[in-house]
Amino acid sequence: MGEFTSPEDEKFFGAIGRLTISWSHLELGLDVGIYLIHRYLGGKDREKELPRALSRKLKYFKRALEHLPVSEQNLPRYKSLITDIQNASDTRHDIIHGAVVSHEEGSGEAKLVRLIYKDSGWDTKPIDASTVSILQAARDAEELATIVFQIAQALAVVAHQSTKSGDEQTQ
Repeated sequence: MGEFTSPEDEKFFGAIGRLTISWSHLELGLDVGIYLIHRYLGGKDREKELPRALSRKLKYFKRALEHLPVSEQNLPRYKSLITDIQNASDTRHDIIHGAVVSHEEGSGEAKLVRLIYKDSGWDTKPIDASTVSILQAARDAEELATIVFQIAQALAVVAHQSTKSGDEQTQ
């Protein structure tokens, strides 16, 4: 532990790092899945560029669902996943981009505020964060990442089958 930070606050700040790492797993899974769609499953015929921002990735994935071999019974699950990722993203954004405005040393808690841009100017969003709430957000991100990687793995299988059938057609 550092000389300047209490053990409780070390855990708090460590939880923020854990959330950051967990979120990167989720984004990596999205990137892999979207790359497979774009490169092998007709995505580049509909979209010229791979999306970089999360909101664009989720829109891309949602539009791609209309063209992928997804059963009608699984479609609501995938759409729900997109909503869950959007909601988790808001929580992550609050914690990562919120500015600490109140923090009692040793509490493992903080009050943050985030500026929200609106057409009429800025609004503020107050956020209460604790080690427990941040670790829960990290766990949620990991759970979503697991699902996203399972989808990416399924897309890899479909992409592989697609390229094999394309090879057979050109022979």
